[in-house]
Amino acid sequence: MFERKVTYRWGLLFSGLSFFMLLSWISLNATVKERVFLSAIVPLLLIIILLITCYQKKIWKIVVSSVLYLLTLHTIIIQTVDMYAVKKEQRRIADKQINLIQRFTDCDFTPLGAGFILEGLNPFGVTSIFKSLNVKMIGNGWMTQIPLNRGVMDSHLDFVEKPILIFMAKGSDLVLHNIQHCIKKNYQIETTLEVIAEDELSEIIVIKKKTI
Repeated sequence: MFERKVTYRWGLLFSGLSFFMLLSWISLNATVKERVFLSAIVPLLLIIILLITCYQKKIWKIVVSSVLYLLTLHTIIIQTVDMYAVKKEQRRIADKQINLIQRFTDCDFTPLGAGFILEGLNPFGVTSIFKSLNVKMIGNGWMTQIPLNRGVMDSHLDFVEKPILIFMAKGSDLVLHNIQHCIKKNYQIETTLEVIAEDELSEIIVIKKKTI
């Protein structure tokens, strides 16, 4: 491309269109996060900077580079503003969840799926927050598979016998029914669900043995 300088316009156009087509395609299925956008636009900028050097007239270098960087700066500013808005909302939700949990001291909790969020909290203060609540949060997701939970939560039976409280977002009852089915199938124990605390977004559930 650089050896044949007559093709720089097509290279510039192709690079820009490919980038925005890629982000548009991603947006059909998910939100393009700021880290994805910024990490993707940096190599694109490097390519465009090299392509701009192919311009023979200085005025075109100034015009194209100015438009390019103004648009980039505008996008980064918008992304940053949106990021802080999202973080503020996440912090609000996290504070509400912590307020719900702190009603139960000396209890063991496990979050159901993505029912409990940590994104809004200070990443360096999560441990101190839970120590101040005097509760233990047991991970049961993709990051903390058994045997990492050995002796803490070894099976679904622990939900009934210990018990371990389940923190979840409202509307996740189907998953709990699957857990109940698993307990009945493997341990022949009929169970019921009891909501012991809730707000408009979340609830805390305990699985109990069904009494006659």
